[in-house]
Amino acid sequence: MLQTVDPFNPNSNNTKIEGDGQRSVAVIQRYRNGPQSGAGSGGYQGNCATPGDTAADGSSCGGRAASVRPGGAP
Repeated sequence: MLQTVDPFNPNSNNTKIEGDGQRSVAVIQRYRNGPQSGAGSGGYQGNCATPGDTAADGSSCGGRAASVRPGGAP
């Protein structure tokens, strides 16, 4: 842009930004605590740690499981 009449967005002065405080606190606590290790899954937090697990859509994980994929979670 070579010429700009008003480079600032009129909404940039809005200081009343809505947010979810509980979610923000949870994110900060997870960041401060570092990675957590889950029981029996090697710290993997997804639904498909092993082939016998059930995916979020209700299907069997099978070959999509983290433990059978190259570079996946142990």
